[in-house]
Amino acid sequence: MTDLATLPKSKRKSYGMLLAGPTQLPLWGERVRGAPNALARSALFTCADKRKPRRSFDRQVIVSVAGQEIRYTGKELRQDDLTVWLQVVHLARMQPIGDQVEVSASSLGVAIGWGNSGDTYKRLRDSIARMREGSVWVDKPNGKGFSGNLIMRLEWSDAGSKSREKWRLYLDPNILELFQPDAFTLLNGEERLGLTPLAQWIYGFFSTHETPFPYKVETLFGLSGSTATCLSGFRRNLLEALDVLKERRLISDFIYDTKTKTVHVLRRPHLPVVESPLAA
Repeated sequence: MTDLATLPKSKRKSYGMLLAGPTQLPLWGERVRGAPNALARSALFTCADKRKPRRSFDRQVIVSVAGQEIRYTGKELRQDDLTVWLQVVHLARMQPIGDQVEVSASSLGVAIGWGNSGDTYKRLRDSIARMREGSVWVDKPNGKGFSGNLIMRLEWSDAGSKSREKWRLYLDPNILELFQPDAFTLLNGEERLGLTPLAQWIYGFFSTHETPFPYKVETLFGLSGSTATCLSGFRRNLLEALDVLKERRLISDFIYDTKTKTVHVLRRPHLPVVESPLAA
């Protein structure tokens, strides 16, 4: 999906992209989710095997594209954590950044396709805790960046049932630096939820490229944070995931060069129109 954030101001309205004030996230449409390019172009949110324990990091340099540096302290973050965070950011866009985002555990779980069981409640709490306790340091190519927690604060009130428990989440206002007009990409939220962790990472990564160039499989292996035991296994999973993305029309096509061991992804040429979040 083409990055709506790079559209000229005069064209954004036709795609449902409303301009927000300097203390508010961009007002993208209801069907999409805004993801910072800096994070999507790295292994901050890995596609690691969920059966393997999460690693712990101490100011670890995260594998990332050239020109930016990301360091992370805390429990390993994965694509499921990104799913939660994208939804929280999506809700937060409707008000000044830093204001509380109030949501029930049940509604949050249902919104991201996890349901509203007791297991979902624990999974959500654990994910939010990782992002509240973990510290991220992002140095972007333009010399600016972000340092802090992906979720600044969590408060809650007991409503007699864990699934109905009200959560008040707060984002660090400085996170706006990751959502400047040329710094984020809009993803198809519903389609992303139906993908495997590797396919989610690939979709996000290549969506941040206006015109993707060929990447070596080995490079994508490192950038994705995959825990595959061998490169050949990762390559097989990568090509399967790309087939799914093509089938679901999230990419136009891809080419795998067996000689150079590179993958060239062709993005879809046209944008689907997204609806305005303020539409009646």
